[in-house]
Amino acid sequence: MRSKITSKQAGLMLIVFLLLFEYAYIPWEVWVEEKKKSIEIANTTLVKQQNALNRQKHFQEVNKYVLDGLSPLFENVTVVESGENGSLEWLKFVDNTLAKDESIKVNTKRPGKFIEINSETFVFLGSVNFQGPSSNVLNTLKSFDDVQSGHQIRTLSLIMRNKNSNLLVANFEFVKLYRKL
Repeated sequence: MRSKITSKQAGLMLIVFLLLFEYAYIPWEVWVEEKKKSIEIANTTLVKQQNALNRQKHFQEVNKYVLDGLSPLFENVTVVESGENGSLEWLKFVDNTLAKDESIKVNTKRPGKFIEINSETFVFLGSVNFQGPSSNVLNTLKSFDDVQSGHQIRTLSLIMRNKNSNLLVANFEFVKLYRKL
C-alpha cells in the first residue's frame, strides 16, 4: 500500500514548514548571530584589558630598570629642600666655581628658569658670561660640564676679541640638575 500525499496534505506540510522556518529557525538564527557578536565584543574587550595590564606591567618593569640604572647617576646630584626652586643653589655653584680662579672676570650671571622633571627632580637653567686667559677659561668650563655631578653646558660661544691677546670670553647656558628631599 502506497500512501499518496494529497495536494491538501502537501500544502499543509508546506505551510507548517514555512511557519516553522519563519517563527522558529529565523529567530534562532538571529539569536545565534547576536550571541556571536556579543562574544566577539567580550573577547575584544578582554584582549584590550589584558593588553592594558601587560603594558602596565611592562611599564613598571621598564620604570624599575630605568630607576635602578639611573640611581647611581643621581648620587652626586645636588639635593635641595622641597620648597626651593634652585636659583640660590645655582648661583652658589656658579660663584664657587668661578671664585677658584682669580684671573677670571665675571661679566654676567643670570639665573634663568626652573623646569620640573617629576616630583623628585628638577633642573635650573641660567646663563654665564666671563673672561680670562684662554687656558684658565677652558679649565673653568670643564668644571661646569660634569654630567656625573648633574650639571652641563647647554650652549657655548667662545670669543677671542683680539688675536694678539690671550683673553678669551665664554658665554654659555648652564643647566644644573637637582633632587628634592
